[in-house]
Amino acid sequence: MIHARSRRRYYAPFAQSLLEIQRWLDFHGISLDCSVSSGPNVTAPWKSLSYMVSSNLYVVRELAMYYLLVAAPSSVTLSSGSPLESRQSDPCARIVNQAWSNPSEVNSCLSSFPFNTTLRDNVADILSKTFSQFHTSTNFHLNMPDPFTEVTIDLLGELRRIKTTTYISDFAFHRDISTTFKRLGDSHAGYVNYCYDSLYSTYLPFPLAVLARPGAIDVQNIHIVPEASEVVANEFGDEAVEIWQAALGGRNLTELCMG
Repeated sequence: MIHARSRRRYYAPFAQSLLEIQRWLDFHGISLDCSVSSGPNVTAPWKSLSYMVSSNLYVVRELAMYYLLVAAPSSVTLSSGSPLESRQSDPCARIVNQAWSNPSEVNSCLSSFPFNTTLRDNVADILSKTFSQFHTSTNFHLNMPDPFTEVTIDLLGELRRIKTTTYISDFAFHRDISTTFKRLGDSHAGYVNYCYDSLYSTYLPFPLAVLARPGAIDVQNIHIVPEASEVVANEFGDEAVEIWQAALGGRNLTELCMG
């Protein structure tokens, strides 16, 4: 199961379809190429595309969130269909008030945002300029010595590939960038998109621990963490507990915790 973190509360009002948001942007003359804005109070979109260069280099892309934050207040009034129908067909609306969601449900929501070539180009360009000018080991990763050959990567070449790739969704685009930067194996370099990252935490229902028998500390066995049974019962209810116990051959979870 996946648990929604506290930051998810900001996403609740933004569950309308991205099509409505795009209509709002078009209506107000806001272009995704970051070259057009309307009105004196409209912040230039590129100002929310921020990156930091320091001993810990993290490139943070929040451009998509900017559009969600700006467009959400007016998106409902521009809907061409029933707001109820829109919410029912929106995979994000189905999970917006859930503390716990199946991974497949979360993936459907995150994958529902359409891919945008202008956004891809902007992100790829900024990352390329940043890592070609400010990251010290970009060239070093081109030919890593033993025993670090597995982290050999042409990062700038990968960004050129990404810039010419068409993705099925914005989330697929994000995953490609994220996994590319993880290949560096460098804790000083990373890529984070707060539209997707850190929204949820994966919960393992039954974490394992090595426990000793009372009065016989030399006799140790692997058990489910004792508190896990209580947490599972409180969070997911008896129905979920019965499903998991059936998968364990009908054994009681408490027995596996303490037996």
